[in-house]
Amino acid sequence: MVDWYYDESGKGATALEVTLELVEQLRQHANVSFADAKAALEHTDGDLLEALIWLEQQGKIDLAGVGSYH
Repeated sequence: MVDWYYDESGKGATALEVTLELVEQLRQHANVSFADAKAALEHTDGDLLEALIWLEQQGKIDLAGVGSYH
């Protein structure tokens, strides 16, 4: 889970940290390194789906086979 705080302007929330559990969950789903998973989650403010998409765009994973029953 990501901890949030509102900046002084009140315009929006900013992620303070990404938990180890979330990083591990992404690592298992995407088969990437801890550093890659953490970077993806930080880049996407802790959004797991967006992190998977970001990793694919970075060429770290191929989502073609993810979630299939082959």
